[in-house]
Amino acid sequence: MSASVCSNDILSSSAYRMAIARALHGILEEPVAFEDRFALDLLEPETRMALLHNPFPFNDPKARSMRAGVVGRTLMAESAMLHALRSNRVRQVVLLGAGLDTFSLRYSHAMPDAQFYEVDRAGMLAFKAEKAARTAEPVAANVHCVDFDFESALLLPALTSQGFDVTQAATFSWLGVTPYLDEETVWQSLEDIASLPEGTSVTFDYRVYAELLDPIEQMISRFTAKLFADMGEPWISAFEPSALLARLHCMGFRELDHLGYADLNERYFPRRKDGFQIAGGGFNYVTATK
Repeated sequence: MSASVCSNDILSSSAYRMAIARALHGILEEPVAFEDRFALDLLEPETRMALLHNPFPFNDPKARSMRAGVVGRTLMAESAMLHALRSNRVRQVVLLGAGLDTFSLRYSHAMPDAQFYEVDRAGMLAFKAEKAARTAEPVAANVHCVDFDFESALLLPALTSQGFDVTQAATFSWLGVTPYLDEETVWQSLEDIASLPEGTSVTFDYRVYAELLDPIEQMISRFTAKLFADMGEPWISAFEPSALLARLHCMGFRELDHLGYADLNERYFPRRKDGFQIAGGGFNYVTATK
């Protein structure tokens, strides 16, 4: 998105839908697996009131599975980022395709010695800044907005233009983005991250080749892909898991935490009675650490 993108385009985007999913989790699920006190604040007032008044149309099995995927991948990424920050070796956090993610809002004030970089297109950054300014907690001075388009710019120069230090390790969250990029762009971004010092980590999700999925997952994947394509955001890339992990290892990532949807369910949603589980859909999740 460019700076001129209107709010209507943002409201129909996948980023806005993912924000709705995170907000709905705090309303519909019990117990709540992911606490986010700002989830509703970044939504438009009309959306917020509609969800609070009647959230149940968003609780069919397909919507619940998609919401579990959003929550599960967020928990995985935030766990990795907090582990890196609490190790005291990493003081730089990068949210690639930040959208309406609230990690910076929730942690930047408590970690004033860390620097938080929110990377997205200008229209989304401006929309988010407007909403965040109206919350009870103002945006901290250690949060930096980085206008960036993966298809037309290089990642590290964009970050350094806002003060990012390439001589220091960083922790990256890169969720819900790789499917919309071609494979070459995904690999180039991972190479850039891998060029940073020891201790650097990145958590991302990716699509698995359809022919490697079981029939039910293929059906779910086709349904979800059509949903996003109809929104004007078609999926482009997919990967073979063992080849992806091998290439990450060759890049210098020495620790690879690689999960399928069943693994994510077991880690974050075990023994739930409310059916809050990921049903499938062809995504895997990785935390790669140098």
